[in-house]
Amino acid sequence: MKDYSEMAMECYTYNPPMTRQPDFDAFWAENLAALRARPLNLTMKRVNKTAERTDEYDFYYDGSDGSRIHGIALKPKGSIGCPIVLHYHGFGGSCGEHHWYYDMAKLGYAVFAIDMRGQGGSSENRFAYGYRGTHLMSMGAPDHHQYYVKWQILDCIRLADIACGADFTDSSVLVAHGSSQGGAASVTVSALDSRVTHCICDVPSNTDIVRRIEGRHGSFAALADYLETFPQRREEVYRMVSYFDTMNLAGRITAHVYASCALNDDVCPGKLFFACFNKIQSPKAIEIYYESGHEGGGDYHHARKLGYLKRVAANRAEPAAAAATL
Repeated sequence: MKDYSEMAMECYTYNPPMTRQPDFDAFWAENLAALRARPLNLTMKRVNKTAERTDEYDFYYDGSDGSRIHGIALKPKGSIGCPIVLHYHGFGGSCGEHHWYYDMAKLGYAVFAIDMRGQGGSSENRFAYGYRGTHLMSMGAPDHHQYYVKWQILDCIRLADIACGADFTDSSVLVAHGSSQGGAASVTVSALDSRVTHCICDVPSNTDIVRRIEGRHGSFAALADYLETFPQRREEVYRMVSYFDTMNLAGRITAHVYASCALNDDVCPGKLFFACFNKIQSPKAIEIYYESGHEGGGDYHHARKLGYLKRVAANRAEPAAAAATL
């Protein structure tokens, strides 16, 4: 049986080659330009006005395809100039309730969270996919211009526009945060939006996606199912997912990264995330939970993240100070 040092060495030396296509940067530049050109059509209303310690909001905005995306926000009552947390949830879930984020608001943060399109919340998924299938993660295959994850990521970037444009936030501290699918979103948004200053990603998805498909890990098993039906499209599918693989985006990240992974995780295998982590050039740290599954570090790690957020808020004039105390 391998000891922890051997397991760690396998992770820190796992560095498969990138699979970026020649038009990778152009693809994202074109999609981001189209996103910026589309009006947000934001509607935000104050809710739960009886809350004692927080101001709470409910909002909708247009995704880049016109789908109405739902989210919630909160901040310490009466506060302005709040540092920001963008929260992205795991696959099949939702942004939940305001009280889920009271611990972050207690630290002074304004928190913005969305329902991922077509999942467990109230966000729409209007795009006319050429292939719909029965699972979100195969919608649009094998065309990277249509693929579900593209629209999802663009929705997530629009959340940063909303948060930075609010009259009660300080966009000099912009934290992207999430687990699993949400961890992948936080990494991807950090790579595509230079406003992100800190990325907190737990048991992240969307790294070394070809291995995820071949191993039928988590939601990417849907693409393995797709390839059973359309085996002749394997090369096209592998090309498609390369545009959304975080190892191909890692070099663009300038934010401070605080990550976690679990080595008994069969949904988002911890070792595979190192295909991304080992390519990140900005300040970074990772917690490895050797015996854990997809739950990762659980409540223990959540407490560590709150400590990290506390240091980030306290040292917002000197962002490097928070990372140095990991």
